Amino acid sequence: MMYGFFPSGANWHYALGLTFAQIRDTLDFHLRFPWSKGGMIRQWHALRRILLLWYETLIAEIRHSAVLHADETGWRVNGVTHWLWCFTTETATVYLVDRSRGSPALKRIFDEAFEGILVTDFWAAYDAILGGLHQCCLFHLLNELVKVDQRNLAAEWQAFARKTKRLIQDALRLRAQADFTPERYASRIERLYRRLLDLALACYTDADARRLAARLEKYRDELFTFLSHPEVPATNNHGEREVRFAVLIRKIMYGNRSDEGALTQGVLMTVFRNLKRRGYNPISILVSALREFVRTGHLSPFPPIRTSEE
Repeated sequence: MMYGFFPSGANWHYALGLTFAQIRDTLDFHLRFPWSKGGMIRQWHALRRILLLWYETLIAEIRHSAVLHADETGWRVNGVTHWLWCFTTETATVYLVDRSRGSPALKRIFDEAFEGILVTDFWAAYDAILGGLHQCCLFHLLNELVKVDQRNLAAEWQAFARKTKRLIQDALRLRAQADFTPERYASRIERLYRRLLDLALACYTDADARRLAARLEKYRDELFTFLSHPEVPATNNHGEREVRFAVLIRKIMYGNRSDEGALTQGVLMTVFRNLKRRGYNPISILVSALREFVRTGHLSPFPPIRTSEE
């Protein structure tokens, strides 16, 4: 009986966002299975320790991915502001709760150079991830241009914003060409980079134009990576979708009460999210894994990616 309730309660909390009270009421009233909040928490911490190997396996998978998306959102631990980091590929997602919104948190995931292509927003902390190429989210840049447009009517800003938006839209249209390859459109890509440099290095008196031009200059080699590497998207939409899953959980549970709770949050939310993404039933997989662990003392490998034929 324990094998079913043990992972079920964790799945309800870390994957579906049910509160302690809702889980306790379900088990006690409907199933006649009394379970205290302290008992639930202790068992979930124990489950985290068992599944830590799966968590580390998924971290290793994203470390060696060809394209990796990253995003972060605020989180609370015992009333103190922390950050929930999300690292995700087309096949894996890893969550991490950390006090830092900078390089100390990133070093917990990237203990060596990352050789793939990293897709993020413009948060400067990601500059600490060394190694591969970088694609900054063009949607974030367009969104900021639109927001500033609403309050800044200066002629210089309006001209700068118009040219920058046209540049980004031209780059996106080029990539959308049915016959697009970097080789076929090499000259047009080069012209886009020249236009970008002209915008970035021009002199401006408007404060917003100066600020955004400085950003264009700083990230000039990270805005059009998607043109030279067609497998890379121009936006971080995938990363934002995966972090939104954590945001929905946060709206219900508000955060964690302890550092250990935050650690358990990251591990179990990662495990359940990946089982779901790979098309498995989390309860049946965990019941089977726990039985094997109790019998042998070893955790079975994390379930592989399913193919379309399976």
